[in-house]
Amino acid sequence: MPDAITIDFKTELKIGFPPPLLGDEPVRLSAAVAGDGLLALALPGGFPSEAHPFFPKAHTVIAGLQAQLRAKKPELERLGMEVALSVNFLEPESSGLLLVAYTRAGVERWRNAFGSSQIEFTYELIVKANAELADELVCDLPVARHKARHKSESRMLVSHKTGKKSHTVFRRGAVCGGYERWTATTALPRLHQIRLHAMEVGLCIPGETLYGEIPPLTWSVLKGPEARGDRGGIVERPLVHLARIRMVEGLTGLEPLECPPEGPLARIWAEFTD
Repeated sequence: MPDAITIDFKTELKIGFPPPLLGDEPVRLSAAVAGDGLLALALPGGFPSEAHPFFPKAHTVIAGLQAQLRAKKPELERLGMEVALSVNFLEPESSGLLLVAYTRAGVERWRNAFGSSQIEFTYELIVKANAELADELVCDLPVARHKARHKSESRMLVSHKTGKKSHTVFRRGAVCGGYERWTATTALPRLHQIRLHAMEVGLCIPGETLYGEIPPLTWSVLKGPEARGDRGGIVERPLVHLARIRMVEGLTGLEPLECPPEGPLARIWAEFTD
């Protein structure tokens, strides 16, 4: 297996999004070419990768790229970008890697690879420690979209009748106080699959208020007396980050990718040592 390409704030290639494409402030996303006609972007969270009924008015990365393609932005033309279509989906409650097919041939190749479960996605998540759980947990529950009457009720659910096949392997990792860092690996991530499957197997993610009632993590809870009275929430959203992507064993074409968390999440992750 070749060394992974790391995409973080040090990465030379950046894709800019002037206002209002991703909000009122300019945004620059670190990026790397990951394969023929394939671009990988590091998303900080806060906006979805593309339009979805759960997030009807959200600014999206794909819409922002397409707008700049129409405007013939030089930095995209230098990449040889013909189109901009996502391979995987990243919801605004999560951060991490997004794969974007940027040539017509790339769209066909990489979307087929995704749909055929040829690409492996590994998330990292912080959960409440639970010594009663095994070090490895597997969830195969099918995931379906809940037909909500209102946006506030938009969520996924387990359904053996209408759900789509889903498979997640969770593995225990580093520990800090009463919390643990786990990985969650799947070859076909569906919307909210990691969060829903985590709750189904007993993993409680701080900040998970849609599929549980788990309050956000605070420094006073994580670090105890060392936090010096800091009781504010570190990150209000669920602590889930898409950290690594690679082809499944035996297949080639996609460079292995890794994306360490940045900002407040980086500070949290640094507290966990193997």
